[in-house]
This record gives sequence, structure tokens and C-alpha cells, in this order.
Amino acid sequence: MQPDKELQLTVPQRLPIVPCTIWHRTRALRASRPAGTAAERPDVGPKMGRLSLILPLFLTGCGMQNMLRTDTDDCRDYGVEEYVWSINEAIKDEVAHEPPNGYKTKPYEPAQWVEYWNARIFYMYDIGPDDCKGQYRGPTGPELIHYIIEQRRKQKLPEIPLEPRNVGRAS
Repeated sequence: MQPDKELQLTVPQRLPIVPCTIWHRTRALRASRPAGTAAERPDVGPKMGRLSLILPLFLTGCGMQNMLRTDTDDCRDYGVEEYVWSINEAIKDEVAHEPPNGYKTKPYEPAQWVEYWNARIFYMYDIGPDDCKGQYRGPTGPELIHYIIEQRRKQKLPEIPLEPRNVGRAS
């Protein structure tokens, strides 16, 4: 080494940030444009404003789609599954000698199940294509009542003594 020469270090130039996400792109865009209000800057126009309104809708994903669902969609899509599920759960409870919904705080009595099934038959009978504002696609009330009777028979549960209001509704 020569003592006369000074040691010079070269500082590497900073590499430009490659915008890889929306946040980085927005940050790079803000850093490159001049300061001032939107009216003073020609590079920001109404397109950027529209983009800022539309972009959050795409970033929210499924949450926004579920917010736009109506009660008709829920009735049409989930009502069918819920009817069958609730019937199956009630039959499991009856087989296990547990009280039905609405009687859970009371001890088990078979008379509770007679009252429960008569109420279910009465209110389920009218389920049909007119429900959910004409969007219902599931089994009709008489089909659900037939399902209740058949599932109870498979589990060897006693026949339901029908109330007078249900005599023509269950077969």
C-alpha cells in the first residue's frame, strides 16, 4: 500500500423499492408526486377517487358478499338443512330420554314429546314453495312430517297421538 493514497470507500447506491403490494405502490406513488391539494396536482384526478372507493370492496372478500345476503337467501339456502337437522336432533334427544326443546329445565316425560311433535306437525305443515318469497327449494311441510314419522319408526319410538288440529296433516 502506498501511504500517500487515501482509502476511499464507495457507498453503494440504494436500490429502488420495487412496489410489490398495494401499500408499497401507494407509498411509492405518494413519494414521487409533488405536494399540494388534489386540485393543484394534475396527476391525481377523479379516477383515483373512484379507485379508492371501489378497492376496499375487493379487499374485503367474502365478508362483503355475506353482508349483501338477504333473509330470502338464508331461508332458501339454510332453512332446508336446518329443518332436517333439528328433526334429527330432536329424535336423538327423544331416544336418549332427554326433554325436548322448550322443556330442557324440566325432567323427562313422554307427554312433553307428544306435545312437542304435535306443535312441530302443526307449524311445519304449511312449509312449501311459497315460503322465502317464493325462493324455497326444500321439502314441503307434508314431506317433512312424513320424514318425522318415518325416522321415529326407525328408532322404534311410539306413534304420536295426534291432536284434533293435526288429524288431517299427518299420515
